[in-house]
Amino acid sequence: MTCGNCANHVENALNSLDNVYAKVDLKKNLANVRMKIDMSEEILKGSVNKAGYRVKYID
Repeated sequence: MTCGNCANHVENALNSLDNVYAKVDLKKNLANVRMKIDMSEEILKGSVNKAGYRVKYID
């Protein structure tokens, strides 16, 4: 992500998933994701990839 618009796209992509709340920190280049139910990493990565971005890692 290189700008606020990019961060918004990633945040919106993650927040479009049911039971997910995400907040992107552009300065740290990361997203803090909270989920009400367990969700696979593949679903989270797929959502971000579909928005045109890639996930480097999930911690």
